[in-house]
Amino acid sequence: MLVDILVSHLKRNIATAGKLRCHFYAWKETNSTKVTPTSENVCKFVRFTTLLHFVHVLVLLLFGVVGLSSSPSDKISWVERIQPILLFIPYIASLVVRMELSADPACLQLLNEMCQSSERSRRRGEKILAIHAQIFSVIYTLCDAVTILLPSAMGFLVFLEPCQPPLLGSIILPPRSAFCLPDLGRKTATVTLVRLGLATFEFVILLYITVIAIFYVIYVLLGGIIFLWEECTHVFGRSTAAFVEYRKLHVLEKLLNSCIRHRIFPMIAFFCPVVQILSSYLLVELHGHVNWSQLILFSTVFLDVLMLNVTIFSGCATVFKRSRRWLAKVKGEKMSKMNKKMLVSMIPLRVWFGESFIDGITPLVIQEFCSLQTMNLLLLKLRN
Repeated sequence: MLVDILVSHLKRNIATAGKLRCHFYAWKETNSTKVTPTSENVCKFVRFTTLLHFVHVLVLLLFGVVGLSSSPSDKISWVERIQPILLFIPYIASLVVRMELSADPACLQLLNEMCQSSERSRRRGEKILAIHAQIFSVIYTLCDAVTILLPSAMGFLVFLEPCQPPLLGSIILPPRSAFCLPDLGRKTATVTLVRLGLATFEFVILLYITVIAIFYVIYVLLGGIIFLWEECTHVFGRSTAAFVEYRKLHVLEKLLNSCIRHRIFPMIAFFCPVVQILSSYLLVELHGHVNWSQLILFSTVFLDVLMLNVTIFSGCATVFKRSRRWLAKVKGEKMSKMNKKMLVSMIPLRVWFGESFIDGITPLVIQEFCSLQTMNLLLLKLRN
């Protein structure tokens, strides 16, 4: 099962988070559970770092993003306005997903259900297609690599350009001082130490953010959707109508929704299209320039967000369509009166975000919205 690959990488992520004390979840090998709440001392430290995270985001918002946006429009280009917003979004998005005072019981139960399902599949000797195993193994291995590569890249970029808005260096350093000049050959020891300190600070902050975001988005949200889809495959692949198993799928759906509906999924549903729109706009704007570093950066951001958007929303839409198709198929079969009454009460499986759910055409609607808003930005830029 694909959940086997997910669980092995989940254990690694929780181990990394345990060393950094990023969230409220720990790995503990017992007979019935694998994922447990952390100790009270760790919980207090996580709450303290969440408060620091909030203060950091507030400072970046007030002095970095808002301060830059209030600058005269003739002194700063659209690209220079949008670029800080893109850099700011990961900080505020990770703050939103970690806004909890303790481990969520629904998330604990969902993660433990994944672990138990993985153990059951191993005992039964179930196998998955080699190509599927390789694809998902590569994806989750890349997620593990991003945990180190992304903060390292950010630290290196901050060392080269410490005054990049809306990061801390652009707030505390004079904009025309030696600290912000790009010429590294004439730097003094003081300037080098200041740059190194800012680079280390941004590395640590982004390391925390990356571990937190990967846990909630990749393992809880995307992992929960993959788990629900796999369980649907087992039930819908049977030759006879399995009403009891379908009821169990509804329980799993409710568990997944209680975990992601009000915080994690709404954050993804809002910020991912925003990042996709802004990054695609910047790609078009920078295409005629020779700034290859920015072009590579925004190309990577656009492809990552596009894949995340398509994967998550398409997975939810697939679950909805397959369950609706299965119910329509079962209605045409002969069954007892009790089963007919039970069938009437059954509805398709729905993954919710806020007060909306994902149906069959939601992924297309979102991509159409992103394309139209990108074109609107380009037209607005031409008018100005």
